[in-house]
Amino acid sequence: PGLGNQQGYVDLYVAHEQSHVPFQGFADYQGSSVSRVRVDVASKTITDLDVVLQPDEGFIRFCSAFMAGPEHGFPHYTFLVNEESNDVLPVPAGASYGPDPFLAPNRQAGYSVYLDTVTGKSGVLAGAGRHNHENQVIVPGWKKGIVALSGDDTFTAPSSQLYMFQSAS
Repeated sequence: PGLGNQQGYVDLYVAHEQSHVPFQGFADYQGSSVSRVRVDVASKTITDLDVVLQPDEGFIRFCSAFMAGPEHGFPHYTFLVNEESNDVLPVPAGASYGPDPFLAPNRQAGYSVYLDTVTGKSGVLAGAGRHNHENQVIVPGWKKGIVALSGDDTFTAPSSQLYMFQSAS
């Protein structure tokens, strides 16, 4: 997903589905990350490339992503990305989330993660539950609050589920 502005460039946000936990025998040896690629519209060239959510924040296997904006009830554009995993992981120092009480000092993966494109702040949407999130899509038009739908990619068909998350803001 990407977003543009009136200053002659477009920002593209890219989720990297990395994991230090092996999956089908392969591992990237680092956590997932998100990059912002800035493209000059006139010259069609990349003018900036930044990692805006670092791999050391402890997230793994980022999957599909969604850019939510004012048309979805958000004050400004927010990048939503999800862990497509239910692995048990250590919690890195300074993480925006803590350990699960029954797994301390570890936590179960499967978070939906947000990245505010204006402030750069990121965190987890704990209320969206934890499962093998395929994507988190905001559904516009609800009378109260924000509604998101998420699929569960369990890797063992036909057991996938559809989840709905509703929040006042």
